[in-house]
Amino acid sequence: MDSGPLHLAAAAGCPTVALFGTDADGIGASPRDLWAPRADHVWVSRSRQRCGGCLQVRFENPACPLERHACMDGLPPDAVWPLVQQAWQRNGTRNGAPCDTPG
Repeated sequence: MDSGPLHLAAAAGCPTVALFGTDADGIGASPRDLWAPRADHVWVSRSRQRCGGCLQVRFENPACPLERHACMDGLPPDAVWPLVQQAWQRNGTRNGAPCDTPG
């Protein structure tokens, strides 16, 4: 999830999977293209849904204005699992070394 621990892990060089509740176009409460960490050890989720609920209320909503969170519902485990596997593979090449140790 877009949170402090996500950004700390990415900054420390840890293989990181970033879950963003933005829609397929990158629009949402936390726009992926604006806030996602950018590094070769970070894998960022992409929802299959198009939503725009946040855009409709100009991102000023305290909660999703829609009945269901289409952007998060569009991020099923089968979309996230390959990202986790890629992060694990990257960590395997580090032989379990701490994140800040060059791999």
